[in-house]
Amino acid sequence: MASRLPENNLVARRIAKLRASRSRLRKELDDDSSEDKEYDIMSKPLFRRIMDAVEEHDHYFVQKRDAAGVLGLSCFQKVTAALRMLTYGVSADATDEYVRIGESTALESLCKFVRAVVEIF
Repeated sequence: MASRLPENNLVARRIAKLRASRSRLRKELDDDSSEDKEYDIMSKPLFRRIMDAVEEHDHYFVQKRDAAGVLGLSCFQKVTAALRMLTYGVSADATDEYVRIGESTALESLCKFVRAVVEIF
């Protein structure tokens, strides 16, 4: 995809890279044969139930578009980052490599996730 874009158009290449990353995450979520570690510690239906309940409870977890029209982080990314920090004791900055989420966003997701789970369940 990047080969069709002009070499000097860094913004377009960055957007293309982000879209590819987002579509990969969506595919992993929808793929029944996915081997994500989150599904090793809990069943996929349970993970989806928690994710859907948290997304419905707190608007923070709903995926939104920014001013440029680029999709922001998905609920899947935010919940996965929070669960990885809770389950494995992973630091917030380490979630960037696995979930592609920044340290401050990972910490904010963790706080909002815990608050939502306590209020819902």
